[in-house]
Amino acid sequence: MGLHETGGLGAKRGGACGCAPFPGRARVPQGSLLGPLLYVLYTAELALVVDRHRLSLQQYADDTQVYISTPAGDAEAAVRRLTACLVDIEAWLKANRLRLNPNKT
Repeated sequence: MGLHETGGLGAKRGGACGCAPFPGRARVPQGSLLGPLLYVLYTAELALVVDRHRLSLQQYADDTQVYISTPAGDAEAAVRRLTACLVDIEAWLKANRLRLNPNKT
């Protein structure tokens, strides 16, 4: 899932993500050495949201992947857990002025 901000810290990147400019009060200049570090700090709580659902999270730069490994017989329960986690992620994103990039989801 690609994430980008709707305001606040200006940690989104232009170009390949297809993100439009956004208004923000506290921005980090694009290309700043602090940008990646501040983005990681800003989104650190996301791991706690995923962990509550006993799912796995992998992050690299501004890309995030939530996944689950389960036996085939437990597929329905896994889908329910993943769906519930995505609902909580969406709420967390909204509360933190972030949104999913539908072109990358």
